[in-house]
Amino acid sequence: YTIECELAREGKYTVVALCNIDDDYHCGDLVGYSVGCGDLQPGTSRIEDFRAMFKCPGAGSSAKLRDVYHGIVSDIEIRSGTTGKVTVPLRKNTNTINITIKGLQNVTRSLYPTITVEASSCNGTYLYNNELDAAGNTISYLPYYRGISGTDLNVSVSVHRLLADGTMDFHINRNGSSIYTTDLIHEILENPEYNTTEDLDREDTFDIVLTFDTYGNVTVEVNGWSNGNSGGVI
Repeated sequence: YTIECELAREGKYTVVALCNIDDDYHCGDLVGYSVGCGDLQPGTSRIEDFRAMFKCPGAGSSAKLRDVYHGIVSDIEIRSGTTGKVTVPLRKNTNTINITIKGLQNVTRSLYPTITVEASSCNGTYLYNNELDAAGNTISYLPYYRGISGTDLNVSVSVHRLLADGTMDFHINRNGSSIYTTDLIHEILENPEYNTTEDLDREDTFDIVLTFDTYGNVTVEVNGWSNGNSGGVI
């Protein structure tokens, strides 16, 4: 995807495009960051002050996120008496993680309502360059889809951008107590197809299968690649 921007005045520009954010985000200057960003001030605000902060509901995000795109082009110069157009390539910042949970031997179909899942990450506040603000709030992601197929529990979670050096904690809980936890980004990077943030950016859907054996050990499969054993039930 790309977007075309017209620059009508002479000067040197860095063009930042953040598309399809609507009212789901606070966007603007770092001023007032604790309660939402303020307006950018011409001649005062620096590009480094810009934040786009997801308005996460208090109970966590349980909806399918709208597709959000970011792009940036630097070192654009418009000379006096001319106008210019710049084409900004866009990168999708939102992802779907589909998780199938197999073989929870101590949990029968009738007890599945006692099972909840949750992912969380500090990845809801973007800087101008699409990096994530480490001072941003941790976002709790809850399934927007949940279903049972045979004895398998299937959930889908909609999340923001995944960085190779970031983390995304994932918990399976029963009656409010954690029985399994892992870092989903770590598990994804075990697949040799994914090594860098750029690799993660190229993918917007991750299919993960967690299979519990009779001893409570867990095998993790990511987009068809088995990572092998990934610990046991906590």
